[in-house]
Amino acid sequence: MVKKVREASAQGHMIVIFTNQGGASKVAKRKELQGKVEDIVAKLDVPVYSFMATAHNHYRKPAKGYLLHL
Repeated sequence: MVKKVREASAQGHMIVIFTNQGGASKVAKRKELQGKVEDIVAKLDVPVYSFMATAHNHYRKPAKGYLLHL
């Protein structure tokens, strides 16, 4: 997967991570998820946009709130 993501990035594609894991409104869970995303980004070693929904609102999947920021 890492190779494919790097190839896509090199071709000019935007790499984006969306997450709305349950419990992300709690600080401990949010920090845990943030650490996981940071680990993934470090392994990919390409520019990455990351969005984490921490509440039940228009940013949670499948709503389109995130896409409006891109």
